[in-house]
Amino acid sequence: QGESDISRLTLLSIAGSGTEITFTGVVEGCENRLGIDRDLDGFRDGDELDASSDPGDPASTPGGGATGIAGPARGVPALLWIAGQNPTSHAASLGFKTETDGPVRIDVFDVRGARVRTIVDDSRRAKGIYSETWDLRGDRGQTVSSGVYFVRMQAAGTVLTRRVTVVR
Repeated sequence: QGESDISRLTLLSIAGSGTEITFTGVVEGCENRLGIDRDLDGFRDGDELDASSDPGDPASTPGGGATGIAGPARGVPALLWIAGQNPTSHAASLGFKTETDGPVRIDVFDVRGARVRTIVDDSRRAKGIYSETWDLRGDRGQTVSSGVYFVRMQAAGTVLTRRVTVVR
C-alpha cells in the first residue's frame, strides 16, 4: 500500500540482460484476488510479505491481528469480485464483502438488461466476507447460452456490477 506506482516506461528502462521484467495480466474482475489480495483478507499481498505474513492465508495477517478487513479496504461499504475463472463454462464463483449488516441482493443480467437469475436475496445479511456460486442457469433451471452477463450486487447503499463471460 505504501509503495508508489511505477510507470511502464520506468519498468522498461530497468529491464535488460540479467534484470528481466515479467508483466502479468489478470482477467478483469479478478484483479483484487489475483493481483492485489489473493486471500481476500483486506491486506495487500506486498504488505503481507513485508510483514512476514502469508498472503495466501486469510488467517495470517500483518501484526498477527485477527483476520478482517483493514488497511486499504477499510471504509469501503461493499465489494464484489469474480473469484474464479472468467471466462467460465461450468460455474461462476463470486466473492463479496459488506461492512454493515443489512440487505444484500445479487442478480445476474444478460446484455439486454433482462434479469436471468437471483443469486442472493437476503434482507438481513451480517457484515462480512462471503462467496456464492452461479451455476450458469437461469431462475427456471435452464442453462444460459454463451455470452456476456452482468452480476449486480446491491448492499450497504452501494450498487456494484461485474462482468462474467460464459463460453460453451
